[in-house]
Parts: sequence; C-alpha cells; structure tokens
Amino acid sequence: MNKKIYCKNNRDNSIVNTLSSDHISDAFKGYISAYNFLKKRKKFYFYNFFLRAIAGETAVIIHRIKSYKITRNKKKYYYKVLYRSIKKYVPSAIKKYKFISKKDLKFRDFIYNKNKYF
Repeated sequence: MNKKIYCKNNRDNSIVNTLSSDHISDAFKGYISAYNFLKKRKKFYFYNFFLRAIAGETAVIIHRIKSYKITRNKKKYYYKVLYRSIKKYVPSAIKKYKFISKKDLKFRDFIYNKNKYF
C-alpha cells in the first residue's frame, strides 16, 4: 500500500509520553473495565488478547521508567505503583497466560522478580 493511513505526532509533553502514578493506575483501570465487560458477556476468547495487552502495557511502562531521567528513588516509587496496580487490577487469569513475546517475558520477570526493580 502506498498511501499513508496513519500519522502520529509525537510530542514530549503529551499524556502518552508522561509518567505519573495516576497515569499508571488509570491505564490498568481501563484494562479492568474492558476485562469486566468481556467477562460479563462471556467473551472468553478475548481473554488472551486482553492479557497480552496488559503484558504489553506493563513492558512499555517499565521501559518508560527505565529510560526517564529521574532519580533511583523516583524509579523505585513508579515500579511500586506499577506493581500495586497490577496486583489490584489484573485478574488472576494472568497466571494461566502463556508468556511468549519479549514484552510478555518482561512482564513475567517484573511480577515474579519485583525485588530486582525495587
């Protein structure tokens, strides 16, 4: 295809490129809302896509925390916020998830080796 179908304008101060505790927890609130929607409608075939999205979101946030020029204590703080958000909002179904991609493996490492991060 020779047509542009999508154009992204990446700004440093956009919400997508910021990091805050609200930003982290709000992302997972959105995912749990989608999860509850699927669960209510018994759309079980979407769970794997849902869990993959959570793993991907977590990996992106981990990368963002690592790459931001902030103090080690601030990084630890954000890792803890991320971990608490996962524990609070991510369903237990994640235990059955097959971790395959690099993002999946980063997510698994984070939830099972949290002390490595904070």
